[in-house]
Amino acid sequence: MAAERSSDARDIAREAARLAREAARTARAEATEEARRIRREARRLGSEAARQGRGQARETVEPPADGPSSHRALDVEGVREVLVKQTAGRLTIRPCREGETPGVEISGSKSPPELSVTRDGDRLVVDVRLSLGRLFRRRRGVDTLVRLSPGFTRLDVNMAHGHLVIDDLTCDELAVDVGAGEVFLHTVRADTTIHLGAGHVVTEDHRGLVACDCGTGDVRIEVSEAKPGDYAIEVGIGQAELVLPPGLSVNPSISSGLGKSESTYPDAGEGAKITARLSTGIGRAAIIPGDTTPKATRTGEATRKPAASRRTESEEVRVLQLLEQGRITPQEAADLIAALQGATRPGDASAFD
Repeated sequence: MAAERSSDARDIAREAARLAREAARTARAEATEEARRIRREARRLGSEAARQGRGQARETVEPPADGPSSHRALDVEGVREVLVKQTAGRLTIRPCREGETPGVEISGSKSPPELSVTRDGDRLVVDVRLSLGRLFRRRRGVDTLVRLSPGFTRLDVNMAHGHLVIDDLTCDELAVDVGAGEVFLHTVRADTTIHLGAGHVVTEDHRGLVACDCGTGDVRIEVSEAKPGDYAIEVGIGQAELVLPPGLSVNPSISSGLGKSESTYPDAGEGAKITARLSTGIGRAAIIPGDTTPKATRTGEATRKPAASRRTESEEVRVLQLLEQGRITPQEAADLIAALQGATRPGDASAFD
């Protein structure tokens, strides 16, 4: 009788192990398919952004009289909405400083950019265009600085490719749409939506709600002052990290197809006023409490971390490039990214203890 019970127990254990392996294979297959779907969508969005940029470059727009470098004053009296569009290059948007007036400055391009400033009621549109043919031959865009005065309620930014910096800006709504590149937001006070096909997103000292989706790349949203509502980050291939001030009532939801999901932030349950939703197809997703120590009083750590962080990020980007080229599998990419981040290999139960 004892032998029969032992045999039954072994059979049950073997069946349980078989079902666990089957469940793991199914999860990996689903995650791989989701990653492929997200990559296809990211490529589609990038191609669409490039086509839009080419179409804009073909339109007839009055070029600045000063040639490659120019300045244009902006009439922002009564403006409630601002739209800034740029084909490629570096774009910086910030408030006017002491002694400055609203305007647009363009420089740094070897091919003449085209600048158009139009006004329709309380809506101002700033459009900086560069021929994509010239851009890819010369591998250089334009450097644009947009200075704005307070009073507008919404800012929209649209770029096909480039480096976007928004600094010390306050409005009700901010919408950013970039095909490929880098997005940096510093001390922004607005409910913000970010769409990025491929690249990096970093926000620091953000005040307001944030929703961000990125096809391929890393996203780090650092919130210094949260408000009731929904915070959401979705990344296809890469890392999603949300940093919230400590002590809030938050209902976190985190998922990753192939990668590590983690939260060191207390779960307040469904009754929480703030919902934080993070998801990645391949890569790490994490919600963590922010550091309340004033930056000016931090010693050593603040100067040591960035270099190591940049090295890790560049290595992770290289892994993602190998995955995109088909030289490694999604599982191998997840393992490499986890190793770079010092995490346990995805799929290992100890990673989620």
